[in-house]
Amino acid sequence: MLESSLTNNIKKKLKKEVGGVWIKIHGGPRQRKGLPDLHGTVEGFSIWIEVKVPGNSPTKLQEETIKELNEKGKALAFYTTSVEDAVNKVKEYIERRDKGGTNRKPIYNGRRGKGNRNSPEKDSI
Repeated sequence: MLESSLTNNIKKKLKKEVGGVWIKIHGGPRQRKGLPDLHGTVEGFSIWIEVKVPGNSPTKLQEETIKELNEKGKALAFYTTSVEDAVNKVKEYIERRDKGGTNRKPIYNGRRGKGNRNSPEKDSI
């Protein structure tokens, strides 16, 4: 199976099973190198998925980007080689978050929590 077909299948399954918005990232000369193939938002949370066909793995730059997104971006980022794995990881993340098992907060209007740029009440980042 081609990586593009696998990416498309993952995108369709995620839309169907978890909802949200899912966008295929097409690399280009004016885009940061190493960004994952899919970006999604589900209930205000950012999810990045690097898709590889079985037998392939992310480059060092892709691994560093995934690590950076997880640590600094307050996002879920991972790589996968199957539709089932991608859907399961996203569902597990949502379930943990819904049970309070993650400290990641949704982002609204560029701010975390209930504060926004026009409000004197801002949540800490």
